[in-house]
Amino acid sequence: MKSSPWVWLHRHISPDYHDAMAAMCRAAGFSPAPAHWARSVTSQIAMVEYGLGVTVVPATASTSRPGIRFRPLHHATAAIGLTAMTRSDPDALAEHLTAIAAQLTTAQAPPSHN
Repeated sequence: MKSSPWVWLHRHISPDYHDAMAAMCRAAGFSPAPAHWARSVTSQIAMVEYGLGVTVVPATASTSRPGIRFRPLHHATAAIGLTAMTRSDPDALAEHLTAIAAQLTTAQAPPSHN
């Protein structure tokens, strides 16, 4: 994988995501040299599907696609903060989904190491 071309997300698109993925790679003992730059995780996946290289994406993006093989990274510890975004005057459904997301993230939060 080190010799394969890398598809990488521009840092200015998502600095936290970019930095977390770069840190995870460095912790694994390598630093990818991007050959292609994407503007979204979806674009990263499409570029891999078209044969432009390999990439690292969040596990939530690993849906079944016929032209791609996803391999889970065991012992991966990268954590990326997420934010729920709604309109300034959210309807009842948006309020309900935001409450569910808050419950799920609270229930799955890793223990703090103070």
